[in-house]
Amino acid sequence: MKITNYETEATLLGAILVEGTLFNNLELEEEHFYDARHRRIFLAMKEVFERKQPIDIVTVTTALQDDIHQIGGTLYLTEMAGSVATLANFKQHEH
Repeated sequence: MKITNYETEATLLGAILVEGTLFNNLELEEEHFYDARHRRIFLAMKEVFERKQPIDIVTVTTALQDDIHQIGGTLYLTEMAGSVATLANFKQHEH
C-alpha cells in the first residue's frame, strides 16, 4: 500500500515529530511513501528509532545530516510538525 497523497504523508510524519512514540507501532515502510523527501525523512526517523533515541525535530535533523537541505531544511520539518492539529486520526491516515 503506497500513500499517494502528499498531505497525508506530511501529516503522518509531522505527527511522529510531535509524538515520537507513534513510530513504535508503525506499519509503514519506506516504500509506502510516494514523495522522495518523505521517504528520506522516514528513513532518518527509522535510524533514530533503531538507535533507541527519541524521535523529534532535533534527532531527525541530526540523522539527516547534509540531506537536511534536500528535504527543505529544518523549516520543513517544523512546518510539518506545526500543521498537526490532532493525533487522534493517526492510525486512520496510516491505512
